[in-house]
Amino acid sequence: MANTIYSQGLAGIISGNIRLESDTIVAMLTGSGYTPDIDDVLVSAIASDEAENDVGTGYERKVVSNKQFTIDAITDNVLFSCEELRWTEIKTVAPVTHIILFRQGFGDDTSTLLFAYEFASTTTVGADLLIKFIDNIAINVTRTP
Repeated sequence: MANTIYSQGLAGIISGNIRLESDTIVAMLTGSGYTPDIDDVLVSAIASDEAENDVGTGYERKVVSNKQFTIDAITDNVLFSCEELRWTEIKTVAPVTHIILFRQGFGDDTSTLLFAYEFASTTTVGADLLIKFIDNIAINVTRTP
């Protein structure tokens, strides 16, 4: 399973134009037809691959909370952590395979893609879907000497 850091999202973080702790970071789910492309820039480029409710409700984009951006000077790791994400009684048309984090703008055409995480294809049948990052760490960038 592959994880992706979108190029323009990374550039925005490095330049300081995107601030992970203070900007609104949102999570969305995509289906099995989506293949992350590091060159995608905006949510509007992938919105057609977003999960879709089958019956009733349950799926909606989630705002990421309790965000922390830290540098571990001992291990030279850069860490972005956040709380787990839970969708309650979710039932989508097709299985979901990715969670996408993006910086929210005024709409999909101004919302910058940041990270994509692939997980085992999950069929949602009205149960809860919980995404929990190990030790709440969503991103762990390691410097290699």
